[in-house]
Amino acid sequence: MANLLTEQQFNMGGRGTYTIVSTTEREIDAYMIRVDSDAVFSRIEINNDTTTDVRTTYLDTAGGTIPAGTILIAGESNWFSAITLTSGVVTLFRVPSSYNV
Repeated sequence: MANLLTEQQFNMGGRGTYTIVSTTEREIDAYMIRVDSDAVFSRIEINNDTTTDVRTTYLDTAGGTIPAGTILIAGESNWFSAITLTSGVVTLFRVPSSYNV
């Protein structure tokens, strides 16, 4: 039962969440992004790689509107380290302590 609780906490943002509603770049270590209101991303960075914009890795179109309810998951051993929105609202789920960030 203890492992199940840990998994539930992980899936529900057991390390906390952070909601972004502005167009200012935010640097935060997150394993998942939930789009709460239709959003347009102008930049997505992973693993502190400041030179590569990875929007096309996670989105069909780099500049298109992503509908509310969309979930982006960084993938195994990856994390979102910074994002910038053009519009919309997203919630970031912070990486668990087991990540090496």
